[in-house]
Amino acid sequence: MSEYPDCADIEIIEKTSRASRDGAGGIVTPNEIRINGKPVLAPADDPVIVHGVTMNAHEPVKVTLTLFARIVKIGHESKPQQVVRRMWDKDFNLVHTFAEGESFTELPTDHPGAKHIIDAFVDRGETVHLTVDEDGQRSTLTLSELVYQPATTIAVPGAPDDVTEPSITVGWSDWDNKF
Repeated sequence: MSEYPDCADIEIIEKTSRASRDGAGGIVTPNEIRINGKPVLAPADDPVIVHGVTMNAHEPVKVTLTLFARIVKIGHESKPQQVVRRMWDKDFNLVHTFAEGESFTELPTDHPGAKHIIDAFVDRGETVHLTVDEDGQRSTLTLSELVYQPATTIAVPGAPDDVTEPSITVGWSDWDNKF
């Protein structure tokens, strides 16, 4: 979804049963206004003004019209802020962008982020970073602890074995804060 609102589709049309547009029938006398395909009510005595149209000017067409409204709301809405979490290697090369709602503290061992953590942090002793972008601000966190949970099998008599996948639990630190 775009950060910016989209333009409206304004249709100023004449609904008629005549198929022929010859002679005087070729003059369009609009009797319906649609915004984004939905007919809207407009007073008959207020004109619809289509401002100057310049061909190939790459400028939007401006339309002024008066409409009847059931509700007019003037107020404030706070837009929901998307939180973006990204994992980076020691040189701040992007490793993984976490999907919204995806855990960044408990990862299955086949997860791309877990594979990087095991390879870089465990095997090579390198730093792994996490950035959290929220409300226009960025926090940079550093991997501080790691706990490995091996696969386990729980045997229940008369039932199929329940196998849990191996995973890692990671702790991220930002000075005194733990995540």
